[in-house]
Amino acid sequence: MTVCHNSVTIPTCEYERTWAVVYLVQVTVTDVQRDVTQVCKCDETEVARGDWAWFGCDGQDSGEELEVLGISEVLGISETRWTGSGQLKLNTGELLLYSGHEEENAHHTQGVAFMLSKTAQKALIGWEAHGPRILTASFSTERKRINMDIIQCYAPTNDSEEEAKEEFYNRLLTIIQNRPRRNIVITMGDLNAKIGSNNQGYEQIMGKHGLGVMNDNGERFANMCAASNLVIGGSMFQHKRIHKATWTSPDMFTENQIDHICIGRKFRRSLQDVRVKRGADVSSDHHLLTTTLRLKLRKNWTGDTRQNRKRYNTSVLKEAERLEEFRITLHNRFQALQDLETTVEDSTEDPIEEKWQEIKEAITTTCQEVLGTNRQRNKEWISAETLEKVAERKKKKTAINNSRTRTEKAKAHEEYAEAHRAVKRHIRADKKNHMESLAVEAEDAVRHGNMRELYATIKKLSGKHTQSDRPVKDSDGNVIPDMEGQKQRWAEYFENLLNRPAPRETADIHQADSDLGIECGPPSKEEIRRAVMQLKNGKATGPDNIPAEALKADVEISVDMFYPLFQNIWEKEEIPQEWKEGYIIKLPKKGDLSSCANYRGITLLSVPSKVFNRVLLNRMRDAVDPHLRDQQAGFRKNRSCTDQITTLRIILEQSIEWNSPLYINFIDYEKAFDSLDRLALWKLLRHYGIPVKITNLIKNSYEGMTCRVIHGQQLTDAFHVRTGVRQGCLLSPFLFLLAIDWCLKTSTDGRENGIKWSAGKWLDDLDFADDLALLAHKQQQMQEKTSTIDTNSACLGLKIHRGKTKILKVNTDCSTPITLAGEPLEEVAKFTYLGSVIDKQGGTDADVKARIGKARSAFQQLDKVWRSSELTSSTKIRMFNTMVKPVLLYGAETWRTTTSTTRKIQAFINTCLRKILKIYWPSTIRNEDLWQRTGQGPVATDILHKRWTWIGHTLRKPASSTTREAFTWNPPGKRKRGRPRNTWRRDLVADVKASGHTWEQLIEKAQDRKGWRHLVRGLCPRMGDRPKQASIVNVQYTPEARPPTTTAVTVRSDSPLAAVMSDLARETHVPCARQSILLDGRELRNPDQSLQELGIVEGTKLVLKKNTKRQITCTDSTDSPDGGPPKDTDAAEEAAILDMDRTTLVTRMVQEVKDILVPGGAEMEDQTKWQDVQTILTKQITQNLDEYPEIPEEALNDIVRVFLCENEAVDLLKEADDDISLFDVFCELSERLSRVLST
Repeated sequence: MTVCHNSVTIPTCEYERTWAVVYLVQVTVTDVQRDVTQVCKCDETEVARGDWAWFGCDGQDSGEELEVLGISEVLGISETRWTGSGQLKLNTGELLLYSGHEEENAHHTQGVAFMLSKTAQKALIGWEAHGPRILTASFSTERKRINMDIIQCYAPTNDSEEEAKEEFYNRLLTIIQNRPRRNIVITMGDLNAKIGSNNQGYEQIMGKHGLGVMNDNGERFANMCAASNLVIGGSMFQHKRIHKATWTSPDMFTENQIDHICIGRKFRRSLQDVRVKRGADVSSDHHLLTTTLRLKLRKNWTGDTRQNRKRYNTSVLKEAERLEEFRITLHNRFQALQDLETTVEDSTEDPIEEKWQEIKEAITTTCQEVLGTNRQRNKEWISAETLEKVAERKKKKTAINNSRTRTEKAKAHEEYAEAHRAVKRHIRADKKNHMESLAVEAEDAVRHGNMRELYATIKKLSGKHTQSDRPVKDSDGNVIPDMEGQKQRWAEYFENLLNRPAPRETADIHQADSDLGIECGPPSKEEIRRAVMQLKNGKATGPDNIPAEALKADVEISVDMFYPLFQNIWEKEEIPQEWKEGYIIKLPKKGDLSSCANYRGITLLSVPSKVFNRVLLNRMRDAVDPHLRDQQAGFRKNRSCTDQITTLRIILEQSIEWNSPLYINFIDYEKAFDSLDRLALWKLLRHYGIPVKITNLIKNSYEGMTCRVIHGQQLTDAFHVRTGVRQGCLLSPFLFLLAIDWCLKTSTDGRENGIKWSAGKWLDDLDFADDLALLAHKQQQMQEKTSTIDTNSACLGLKIHRGKTKILKVNTDCSTPITLAGEPLEEVAKFTYLGSVIDKQGGTDADVKARIGKARSAFQQLDKVWRSSELTSSTKIRMFNTMVKPVLLYGAETWRTTTSTTRKIQAFINTCLRKILKIYWPSTIRNEDLWQRTGQGPVATDILHKRWTWIGHTLRKPASSTTREAFTWNPPGKRKRGRPRNTWRRDLVADVKASGHTWEQLIEKAQDRKGWRHLVRGLCPRMGDRPKQASIVNVQYTPEARPPTTTAVTVRSDSPLAAVMSDLARETHVPCARQSILLDGRELRNPDQSLQELGIVEGTKLVLKKNTKRQITCTDSTDSPDGGPPKDTDAAEEAAILDMDRTTLVTRMVQEVKDILVPGGAEMEDQTKWQDVQTILTKQITQNLDEYPEIPEEALNDIVRVFLCENEAVDLLKEADDDISLFDVFCELSERLSRVLST
């Protein structure tokens, strides 16, 4: 077996398999980081797609580099500078294991990793992360009960603090000593330790062939090896100096041996050789260190538990020919089943299972033949030209190694540095081209209306990625390194979670006197057809691997196949066993992802079983709904979160205004869906009048239910599930509502523990599924209600989560706490209920602030989308409207609007729109023009539109509904003297008055949905309600010393000419003030006229001329030859700019650069650095301006605009913190300014 400093496994002969473990000594940010992790540093999603390179530029090139060196299995890496730990599957098949800082907002420093080939993955037993400096992995060998443990490490430098060194070596020693004594332990990495050639005192663990003189780190390293019986491989074999030195200093001559590979002394004879291979080129100052071991490996068999489910390419069903082929193939197979139907019924003891297996085989075989599997292979974006540059750089590396004199080496190193810079430039260009190609794909998806593909592409553009699997901890908090142990842990966790102990006291649930009027006959074909059509596309398949799209491809065939099967199921009240099986997928939540408790499990069930359950749900839901409490809004028709949020806000605002005491208890259940007792559930079905036939069918679908957890693309052993409802089943929300409804009804009926409501009633709570908000006027009432609900919940198997249950109270001086099981509940000043912030002041300022923060985060995550030059503005606006604006305006219909809050929201929206359109200051634009170009309107109108829409929804409810009654409810109490505060209800009264309708008229109009929509459009017209007609205008522009170019601009037909001019200013860098737009030789002089008014239609040819003098806008329409536009609103500001001298202008330009670097008026972290930069920039700008004294003062403002607002310049400024120094940015800007001045 071969082991190196970078890592891998290679077969050597037929009888013995050798493994080369290679470790790349050090990946430094000044060298390899620019090349190796150019993409990874800014986007880990690229790594997951395999578009990442350690050797050169991409995964393919790294594999070729290892193949040339005779190394092919494992690569160890130091200083990856990644945060967190996990594993990623690369596009080329390698598996990347990494470990870094786990702290939130941690610095990108240190970090270690392994890259395993497919062969090495088969031998992998498990791995464990030990922070940013140590990573371990275990592999199976042919020796009985002996495995190989590889420890990858990155030690502190010799100049580091003593505490850091002590901590590292103590931890490393502990990890080594905790390895099983029988295992082969290999420790390798960048130890930053010089051991020297003098082995006196260390004869047992090192030879005499080391390099240099031992330093402090070398002594610590040698002592650690002696304590753990490790042999330092690099000192045992005699080689030339160049094959010992692993690191070269920046002076190109000083070399040291600071990277090492060690092995347990007991296995010293397995070590064949350790040497450096200098041919590997990763632009690092470290060389590749390799070793060879005599060792047999074997595959680590994990049993037949791999998840071999195939994902069929259902997207091809959108093609008419393929859809017809699928229908014909499925029809032929179904016809064959019909021919055998009589034989099956006569000869089969279990016709249900037999018939189901035949249906499953027919559908899956057809999918396999016609659809094929969906292999998502990501595009390789590294160009061939870049790979050629990498090859050229490698030749320069060879020249350095072959240099003999100092002069030759210095010259070769300079050539290598230049080649390396060329590689970096090409990688950046490839990255940009790749992002642009993704933008083109997004545009293509928009044109074809493929929203799923659009959002998937946008996700790639934004750099989002899912969390990767990582080793989990056992119940005692110890990390489980091996895959089998992890699978057992996941199975154990979910088995305990889904099998709760039975309640101590059984619930006293009485059966209904009579059944509801629910049809109990077998499902009809029409019911099956409706259920199939209600399936959602694009959902994950269950264990049978049948997608919903296959059933909906030909609904009639699906109905004909399922009809006899459902008839048998209904008659025998038995469910196919495969419908009772489920695969649990883990969805990460917040917190430590090595803890199983920080994952939420979703069960993947059979899609045909969902068709059957949908039939049952359609029969039960409408019959049971009238018998449920009106306070419950979860999973019910014509009810929403907004209903509950608005009602609660009204209750809080009115209680504050009338000085009425109020207690609100926000109750949260612990694993509610997973802990419901099933015996109580079957009783509840009969309690609500569900017929025995349907109850038995539901009960049978749960009996004998088993689940398996998907972990690392493998399946755990199956385990039984005996409690709770299945998360992922269509019936689960309905069944859970019955439990919550009975619990609250039993706890509140006949008691006056709520708040006094309309018509002498009491309102005890507002609920949305298991999110409960209990209401009361007094502490005693709330305490009694909380205790009663806790007791009744326990009878159903439910447990209230004490840590997440909070109390909010207003207008009360009572200090007695509300307790749960004797423990006081926490009192809070605000609480997030159903996504909206409810505070004790009763206002909406806190919620608006939270919404802006969440929307800003959503907008920043799509920064690459907004900066893309390939995506059109219309696509970006669509993304903004669907992915940012809904986050911002969630619950806006419940807000009490004020001028202050509206301004804050509008300011945020305007900032986003300006960035999307790339309109930077000092490019001024009126808000109205900005909204017109983006199809937006004032946010106040959007909020009003949402409010009126929701009011119509509410007015269609019965007058006795809780939400309707909240419009007129007042609590008992007395108002304070003086003017009352504004409330949501007062906003509603003002809106009704402004509409010109009475409340009674609005109630009548709301019953007609279509008429109400027309009314709302009239009350609050939005830009989006107007017809959108786009015109493509081709503008010919002839710049100096260039051939004529044609620029296509797409704008709305009702857009002003100014919109075309503004777009042209960004495309051609000709400021609006210097533009002359000609139509058939006639100059268009009124920028406020729309294209439609000017007679410009689709494909109109315009000519753009650049004026030599600045165009001065007329101050009065009568002064213009054609009665032109009035004076521009920004004329005063521009006139002030004209009066600037050069010194003032330079100061302004410097300040504007700072504003781009640090937006929002914040202060730069390093003021000293900024002062130095400011001095350099001021000098450069002044010199450039002085070189062109003939430039008139009035042109200086245009210079500012072009200098700062060009896309490339702004991009450079924004990339300054990533991989370009500020000095380089300003040098580039200085050159750009020179070009601007010269033209």
